[in-house]
Amino acid sequence: MESWKSKSLEHINIQFRSIMEGMGIDEEKQHKLAAKLNLSKKIRTITSMQTLEERKKKIKEYVVKLKDRNSVLNLLSLSVSLETGPRVLYEIFSGEGGHDVLVRCMRRMDEEFGDVICDTLYIILSKYGNHFPPFLRLLLDGFLSGKVHETRSFFKILEFLVNENKADELFFSTDFNRCVCNSYLSKIVEYTKRIPRIEDELNFLVPLLKSPRSVHVKYILFVSDFSSLEDRVVNKDVFESIVKEIKPDIRRDWKRGRIDEVLRLAEAEGVLDVACCIFEAFAFGDSKVFGELREDVEKMKISEVQGEGTEACAAEVEKKREAVKKVELSKAKGPKKIIKKVAKSTAPSKRYTQVKWTKMGKGNSVWSRIKTEEMESIFRTEEFDGFEVKGEKPKALSMGMEKKKPSVFSEKKNYAINIALGRVKESNCELKSAILNMHEDLNENLVKQLLFYFPTDEEIEQLQSTDHVFGRGEEFFKESIEEVEMMKRCLYYLYFIISFRNQNVCKNLGILERYYAMLLESKELRRFLGIALAAGNYLNRGSFLGNAEGFTMESIPKILEVKNNGNSLLGLLKKKIDCKLLLEDLSVVYDASGINFEALCIEIEELKKNYINASGSSFPKIQERMEEIQERYEEICSLYDRVSKLHRDCKEYFGEKVDDDFNSWMILLLDRLSHEVQKK
Repeated sequence: MESWKSKSLEHINIQFRSIMEGMGIDEEKQHKLAAKLNLSKKIRTITSMQTLEERKKKIKEYVVKLKDRNSVLNLLSLSVSLETGPRVLYEIFSGEGGHDVLVRCMRRMDEEFGDVICDTLYIILSKYGNHFPPFLRLLLDGFLSGKVHETRSFFKILEFLVNENKADELFFSTDFNRCVCNSYLSKIVEYTKRIPRIEDELNFLVPLLKSPRSVHVKYILFVSDFSSLEDRVVNKDVFESIVKEIKPDIRRDWKRGRIDEVLRLAEAEGVLDVACCIFEAFAFGDSKVFGELREDVEKMKISEVQGEGTEACAAEVEKKREAVKKVELSKAKGPKKIIKKVAKSTAPSKRYTQVKWTKMGKGNSVWSRIKTEEMESIFRTEEFDGFEVKGEKPKALSMGMEKKKPSVFSEKKNYAINIALGRVKESNCELKSAILNMHEDLNENLVKQLLFYFPTDEEIEQLQSTDHVFGRGEEFFKESIEEVEMMKRCLYYLYFIISFRNQNVCKNLGILERYYAMLLESKELRRFLGIALAAGNYLNRGSFLGNAEGFTMESIPKILEVKNNGNSLLGLLKKKIDCKLLLEDLSVVYDASGINFEALCIEIEELKKNYINASGSSFPKIQERMEEIQERYEEICSLYDRVSKLHRDCKEYFGEKVDDDFNSWMILLLDRLSHEVQKK
């Protein structure tokens, strides 16, 4: 899981070295420091050199950039600024809607982003308190789906929320089975049982055992065979205090194997939730349920049942992946300025207009397949004379300026439930009836928004207990309390059917399949990259930018901008390739540029999730309709698997993410190359 770190270092190295150069540090030391320091320390160094006004401006930029897409670099920069800066930065963050933005980031959480969002959340919570909208369920879903690998901050967040009595989501069910064994807490306990060395992961359980839900906690820990973790727990005091709390007090010879068998039978009979409640009350003394019957417990006998005992609701949780190295968040002072004369490095006899690209290593990417010597032999030395810089050394471009991001076509997620319902002419009663009767002509956006903003269990309880006047959204859900679970199942079905019939999903997958295949198979694109590398290395001779093994795709605009004395580098490169063939290969880029792969993945994964929810419904009408589209659904899933593999292959092939930024550089190359061809 080091990919996001190496990628972010590439983005920030130039800015870091620019600061070092301004401090008088020679080029050799700049290179050593850039290689030695990790991303967090570099960000701290850069941040420490910024004035308070610059940092205020940056906070706003980070929040704006994080609204529509997750960026590890922007989130780390935001985290460092809030951790080391004065409170005024947090006030700007809060005023710009930063809390809502971070919750939105959690909805888009992926495997490269999970650890960073956890670290940032804990820093803000521990320093400034909890002013976020409800986010725990999103975090729990991300954790259970394997998107959080370094779990220290995750468990710290749990401990913080439990101490604030804001962790009721731990007891929510992960599916429609409301058994306590299917709660998030149960899944987390199962996860901790797989940790080889348990340090602080159990701390949140101590205050949880003192909460009003303690009886549930005790039962979950008891049936999970918690006492077997003793040898792996570092903090013995915490472990012993938990074990003391979860011992059942009805009889000493209680056999856990009996629980397993009874739970197995209860699950087979469909009364598992009832059995769990009974065991909770018996084992941990819930007097509210049993009252005086507790006195007769000793007289009760549980018949011995033959057969193997099985674990109740055993959840298969992925093994803990190898922990990534933690991004250091310790405070660091800014570097002292060192005034030195920088020694002149040996330089070629001529100076050329440099190509301001971002260098990268070969690895197993496309650059390892390019024969550098063969590409260099294509050029004659005199062909670069037009790029010779005469006279005063040109001023370097400001490395502190951030690259301008291209426009991105992303889904709009800023429509609230009231706006969605405001476009509906039907009354709440009529709309509720249409949903429960599964009218498939309902507006797709309305169904999507109703599902997206569907109230949590906690919000449903609040709606039931209040008599205040609501906006239409809250009024609608309050009027639907009696059928809320049925309504959710119907919405899942409607959303699946509407999404499934939307041919854009299949069409977009087909476009991406052609696009990724072209990137992997185009020999002319590979040739262009090799020739550009050879030419750039020649122009960069004698400088740090020289001797590059490859360059990132964000360097393409800088390559295209290289001009001197009326000569353009693109004009030279054009003579060395088959432009017509390359333009034909790149033609699919226009169609692919309008498709955000990550958003499409979310859409398809949501489609799969809704398919599972809809197909698991007990309504005969739903089952009949699902069978009719089964074959078509499997075809789309198969196409999605192929496209996902191609996307991973492209990422490995180019040594970087193939995302919207990457696509924008391909479009720029296509446009400029087309323009060059039309000139003659």
